[in-house]
Amino acid sequence: MMNPLTDNLGLALQAAPTVAKLKKTTSDLEGVFVKDLISVMRRSIPKTGFGQGYGTEIYDDLFNQAIADSVAKRGTFGFGSMLFRQLAPSAFAQEVQRLAQEATASKTSPSTSDPLNLTPKDNS
Repeated sequence: MMNPLTDNLGLALQAAPTVAKLKKTTSDLEGVFVKDLISVMRRSIPKTGFGQGYGTEIYDDLFNQAIADSVAKRGTFGFGSMLFRQLAPSAFAQEVQRLAQEATASKTSPSTSDPLNLTPKDNS
């Protein structure tokens, strides 16, 4: 006998990695946004001759990236968490639906190794 509660719980647990990927992706997107924001703000500062030399642009870019990663990891701006809260319900529902369809398809198909039933039957 099938128990809908445990079946749905199983689907929810299987969908958890997808939601975790979404959380990381939205956090990373916040990092990209913050890095661009810092880069634009730095460009507004007048350049002087002091501290300008070979590799300055690379150093500045690495510095901006480190700050952006730190800000995104802490969720300081809240952009990533806001985006996650907006996208998570639909992403979770889509993943659960996909998993349920896969489970239904695997129960109804006669053979997963031969989905088109092309293997000749042995009538001996």
